[in-house]
Order: sequence, then structure tokens, then C-alpha cells
Amino acid sequence: MLKPEFRAIVDRLESVFPVPPPEFDLTFRQFFGGMGGYVRERIFFALTDEGAALKFSRDTQDALLQDAPDARHLSWTRLYFIVPPAVWDDDDRLSDWIQRSINDVMAMPRRKR
Repeated sequence: MLKPEFRAIVDRLESVFPVPPPEFDLTFRQFFGGMGGYVRERIFFALTDEGAALKFSRDTQDALLQDAPDARHLSWTRLYFIVPPAVWDDDDRLSDWIQRSINDVMAMPRRKR
């Protein structure tokens, strides 16, 4: 069960999710005071006290900076971009960022446990 304050974030992501959620087994789980979004048990989204962030490859990050030069990394990792407000508030752009994140995450090798 997610904290009520996370529900609006999940609703926003689900409203623009580019692929039918059952196809990717979209789930959200709380962690360390924040929340993670997962497709096929691979994390693509993190909500921290710094903001809502999506995981991308380096190549995708370079391309996204052309679209949103104000995007910045989470302070503790270079894999995630905090979604700028102009992207978060635009359905088409947010959907594109989510799709790119999912594509990148699914192409990354699985981490060994």
C-alpha cells in the first residue's frame, strides 16, 4: 500500500504511460522514504526528496538535454534525470520520456544479486 501522498504521482505516471501497463507489469513500491516505479521488476522511476526522476542511458541523456537543458541528475547517481516541470506538465513529452526510460532500462543488463 502506497502512502497517500504518492498516489497523485502514480496517477500522473499511469495517465501518460505509453504502453498498456499489463504488458510491462507496471508496479510502484515505497523505499527509504521515497518510491520506485518498476517494469518487469526493473526500476525506471525514482521519487526522492529531490524530485521525480527517470533512469536513462548516457546516449539518451545527451539527447534529452537538447529537449530540456534544465534537466539535472539526482545528486547520488548519474543514471537518473529529475523530470523538469515543463516535461512533467506536458502529457506528450512526459510519455516520450517514460518510453525512452523503459526502452533504456529494458536494454540494460540485469544486475547480479
